[in-house]
Amino acid sequence: MISLKEIARIKKEISIVAYLQKLGHEPVATGSKFLYRSPLTNERTASFYVDPVANTFADFSYGKVDGYLGGDIIDLVARLNRFSFPQAVAALQADSNKPYFFLIGQNSYSVESETKLEIVAIIHLQHQALLKYLNQRGIPDAYASNYCKEIHFLSKGQKRFGIGFSTNCGSWAIRSEKFKCWIGKGDYTFIEGASSVNANALNLFEGFFDFLSCLVYCKTKQLHNPSLILNSTTHLNRAMEQIQLAPVVNCFLDNDKAGDSAYQKLLEKGVNVIDHRGIYAGYNDFNDFLMRYTNT
Repeated sequence: MISLKEIARIKKEISIVAYLQKLGHEPVATGSKFLYRSPLTNERTASFYVDPVANTFADFSYGKVDGYLGGDIIDLVARLNRFSFPQAVAALQADSNKPYFFLIGQNSYSVESETKLEIVAIIHLQHQALLKYLNQRGIPDAYASNYCKEIHFLSKGQKRFGIGFSTNCGSWAIRSEKFKCWIGKGDYTFIEGASSVNANALNLFEGFFDFLSCLVYCKTKQLHNPSLILNSTTHLNRAMEQIQLAPVVNCFLDNDKAGDSAYQKLLEKGVNVIDHRGIYAGYNDFNDFLMRYTNT
């Protein structure tokens, strides 16, 4: 039987914002409330609100007759997956042990407006906290330093720093143990391979930690073929034109609903795709697998 204490812990600690982000849902606006297009309906105008402090949601896409749906993380998971209350709790208990889940007050997930962030320095990776975080994720700094930078920036006047991964439009995906955010508009990243002339395929990754994990797994600092890192499955449509130019696409997406949906979309677009997720079958993504693989 699930204790009331455990239910209270889940409601308090497991972030709705982080859960939605993992499913591929990014906010269209942030502030005291995060605004999304509802993951529960096919609405075109965003009307799904998340209070990141209270960790609750309110979905107004059901119209004036039905009012709105709302609740906590358990209510959302139950509604999304058509789970009973005990099933939703069990699913969250299992997922909260995975490294991609962010617990409020422990790994405080943060999505911050690009207008609030100001870069003050871009340097080589050197801060011990960031190098330790990379090591925890199974990534030696010798691999990450070729593709990532240490970004120091101001957020509402406060000094912060994180691992920065640049995108095609010049923005930065920022990660650290305590938060993740964007500086600039979210976009995908294209990286040349070791043999740009003789390249016969394109490697497709969902996140840059998956790309780095592939390098470590293959024991190389540069893959033979070029790579495209989506930085979120929400950028798939934007990257589709470049993806379709490749004769073959080696797919390293996540083993979840967002990854499955992106893979199906590639097939529907006629992309000659090879699914390599069998390498990390049973794990959420390449990095999740690598962390277990390197610790065995």
